[in-house]
Amino acid sequence: MGCSLLGKAREPFFLRRLTPTNTTKYCYTNPSTDTMSTINVFKLKNTYVFKQYLNDPALFKQLADYYNNYRFEIPLADLDKVQDLLQAAGYDVNIVTDLSDYTVTIGRFQKHKEILKNSVEVEELGDNKVFLLKDKEAVDMALQQGATKYEGELFG
Repeated sequence: MGCSLLGKAREPFFLRRLTPTNTTKYCYTNPSTDTMSTINVFKLKNTYVFKQYLNDPALFKQLADYYNNYRFEIPLADLDKVQDLLQAAGYDVNIVTDLSDYTVTIGRFQKHKEILKNSVEVEELGDNKVFLLKDKEAVDMALQQGATKYEGELFG
């Protein structure tokens, strides 16, 4: 994998930013051999969902039929196909059936903009909002912002 230093420049889709500085280091990636990141795919009732920015326009085009506003929604019949596409693009796919590690709650009148940005699903429950978050980093961030772990089963 070859790396180069570039000044302030627009990041092409095939480059991955390694350091957020004025002089940014980019590494050329080969999606078929380099692992970009792990995508958690959550089982919600009769469908599977995930939230991920796909920096490959061709991959997004292949998955566009599954995109709904802010997340991808995949019926069970298409899960293997979508998983194969993501893995071929270099993503690790983690199917999550136990949602408890990714679910937090916060008062609906508390600030939660950043939590919402990282959510895959949201439900209002009385005076609280319950969020299913896309990864454990998002859960940690939400907990630092005043959210608490949700102990019920709401989304499964």
